[in-house]
Amino acid sequence: DNIANDSGDMVIDVSIATGDTALAANLIQADAVIDAMATLGDMAKTVTAIAMHSVVYTTLRKLNLIAFIPDARGEVNIPTYLGLRVVEDDNLDVVPAATNGFVYTTILFGQGAFGYGTTPALSPSELERKASAGNGGGQDIIHYRYNEIVHPQGFKFESSGIAQGISATRAQLELATQWDRVYTERKNIPLAFLKTNG
Repeated sequence: DNIANDSGDMVIDVSIATGDTALAANLIQADAVIDAMATLGDMAKTVTAIAMHSVVYTTLRKLNLIAFIPDARGEVNIPTYLGLRVVEDDNLDVVPAATNGFVYTTILFGQGAFGYGTTPALSPSELERKASAGNGGGQDIIHYRYNEIVHPQGFKFESSGIAQGISATRAQLELATQWDRVYTERKNIPLAFLKTNG
């Protein structure tokens, strides 16, 4: 939606169509990340985390640019890049480049980028008894149901084409036509996107 309707003002794209011959400028690097943060203007300082595919993460590891900071108890080392908490996730968008190679989407997050909420289901809890379970002693099973939602701040979801009372499918959630940015001021949305070849 941002690319289609808002001039792509949340996206920095340094990728090339021939991804297999990408140069350093087409891979993740500090200038590109800083440019993506700069799309937030004077709110760039609110960016606290960066999510990237393992291929992109590996590029930074090979360059020895990932710093590891121990947690408060010194038990877990937390990866950071440019002071941002790194989240490595292979579910992030990877698409074939126009000619060869791939284009990876990296996401920068500020606090409050997403809202989260839960509501009880129509039948929130239910008890089931299985007499044959537990070596014949029986077993009580409690089923608990709830609805949850994660929603990007500053956007509204257009529910046209979605059956009432049914959640959208992933394919529907990925359609630009299902979303509309309602925050007109770009810097009020603490999200930025970076497209690279690795």
